[in-house]
Amino acid sequence: MKPKSYWQKRSGQIAARQHRKADGYEYELQREYERAQRTIQRDIEAFYGRYAKNNDISYAEAQRLLSSGELKEFKMSLEEFIDKAKNNADGRWTKQLNNVYYRTRVSRLEALQVQINQQIEILAGSKQVGVERLLGGAYEDTYYRTMYEIQRGTGIGASFARIDDKALEKVLGTKLDGRNWSQRIWDDRTKLRQELHTKLSQGFIRGDSVDRMSRELADRMRVSYNRARTLVQTETAFFAEQATMSSYEESGILDQYEVLVTLDDRTCPICGPLDGKVFRLSEIDVGVNYPPFHARCRCTTVPYFEDEIDVGERIARSADGDVYYVPGDITYEQWRADYVDSPKPPENAIIHTKEYRTFNAPEQVKEWEKLVTPQWLESLTAQEANSITMYTGPAYRDINRNLRENIGDKRLSELAERISSGIEKFDLKDNLVVFRGMSKNPFGVDAADLPGLRFKEKGFWSTSMLEGKKFNGSVEMEILVPSKSRGAPVNVLSEFKDVEYEFLLDSGLEYRIIEANESNGKLKIVAEVVVDGD
Repeated sequence: MKPKSYWQKRSGQIAARQHRKADGYEYELQREYERAQRTIQRDIEAFYGRYAKNNDISYAEAQRLLSSGELKEFKMSLEEFIDKAKNNADGRWTKQLNNVYYRTRVSRLEALQVQINQQIEILAGSKQVGVERLLGGAYEDTYYRTMYEIQRGTGIGASFARIDDKALEKVLGTKLDGRNWSQRIWDDRTKLRQELHTKLSQGFIRGDSVDRMSRELADRMRVSYNRARTLVQTETAFFAEQATMSSYEESGILDQYEVLVTLDDRTCPICGPLDGKVFRLSEIDVGVNYPPFHARCRCTTVPYFEDEIDVGERIARSADGDVYYVPGDITYEQWRADYVDSPKPPENAIIHTKEYRTFNAPEQVKEWEKLVTPQWLESLTAQEANSITMYTGPAYRDINRNLRENIGDKRLSELAERISSGIEKFDLKDNLVVFRGMSKNPFGVDAADLPGLRFKEKGFWSTSMLEGKKFNGSVEMEILVPSKSRGAPVNVLSEFKDVEYEFLLDSGLEYRIIEANESNGKLKIVAEVVVDGD
């Protein structure tokens, strides 16, 4: 299992990735607001240029009706507005434009307001498209990357729900504090229209100059832009954390999470007391024990694993579909191709659930040996039996060194061949759990990076069928030996018969590490023999 620091780093990176996207969209949003503001500025200047006297316009002058020529010119503009408004999401603006188009009496102020409203509607429509793209992308990217990190970090994965357009559409309808992001955009559209109309009317009543009127409207646009920035950041955080929660639930192994608020120097007093707190997924309450906790919140969560969690057992219990191994060194792109884009995981990664026989006492081992060894012993040649017995004594060191270092000693090579031919005559019909001790970690990587590792052992591996009899060392291995694996219960031929209860695994076998945990100087590893074809 990966350490806490791994999960904090990976979760922080995923969250920061989405925040960067939101920051990037802010610049795009700023350009949209600047474009709208420049157009409104030109409309205001044109209005003053046409109707102002001494650089100001009275409210009465602004309320005067358009002349027939002006009305004709205005309706030509309306036709262009109506054409652009066809994609208006709620349709109300198109109806309003049509209503104005068929009127025969329109005031100067109303015409100006329609022009300004057109820019606000274009701005709102652009925000709808941009924010939907941002939030949908943040949700999908967070969901899959979180699932990737969970599966890569534990070494095991299970079938999980994919995100399609229909599912994403449903997710994007989720409300935060009673309203969803789309409603907030349209509500701000209405609010901005009202604010600008009020400023226009007040400015004409006061007799404001074109410069002051432009400044007043620009101030309202800046307020709206800041509201939009807050919406972008808060909703991005909301949907990213909703995706994180969905990944936790779909993973099949998580039922708790830990709050992580120390992503950057923006941590606030609201979030600080929650840092490191652990909650159950069933108790999630957004804004109370799950982010975002406030507007523009940048907190996230971390998967929380109990110290003694058996990932394989838990995921096997909860998964309805395939359970599979995930290599610790797999890239996101390869994981995506194998487990998201592909209809099924790679066949050689799928874990086929098995019941494994475990022995808890010498009597159980002897009873099993009486059933499975007689026929095997009869099939062995004298040379094979003698070679196996020699191996169980001091000779194992030289035999294995000859294999691992490719020394090429003829006598030792012949011994190894006879041992292997003897092992291969044993027909292992049970799935067994055996145990092995080693003096040090032979893999050269930290425990956190071991799950998913596959390796081939050139030499033979001596194991015990009883956990208490395993060979001593700082590394303790539990090895799952599926039926048909090349191994044999050599205890009946051993120089240490009924002492070590040895089960000998053949040379040249491939192994796959499932779990690894290091505590108090002891490294505990669960590995599995890879049977040919897996």
